[in-house]
Amino acid sequence: EIRVDAWKLTTQFRRLVPEKAQDIGAWQPIMQGIAILAVVTNAMIIAFTSDMIPRLVYYWSFSVPPYGDHTSYTMEGYINNTLSIFKVADFKNKSKGNPYSELG
Repeated sequence: EIRVDAWKLTTQFRRLVPEKAQDIGAWQPIMQGIAILAVVTNAMIIAFTSDMIPRLVYYWSFSVPPYGDHTSYTMEGYINNTLSIFKVADFKNKSKGNPYSELG
């Protein structure tokens, strides 16, 4: 029985001989779709987690007249444009105290 099993292993259960193929068949459009989706996803992550979009908006919209004092596109004044103004006087008097003094 051992000899029969050895014969089966060596003759009947051999690995297939590799053959050439023209392409990967149905997987080609799937891989192309995943590649396009990956590029779009990475572009969105970079665009929305960085300040790229606000910089481009300032550069193309607010750096030239009538909004800016510049004659050509420039990033001069971008930092002052992005800073927000907050007056401390807008706080209510109740919030200026110690919040832990009311507990106990």
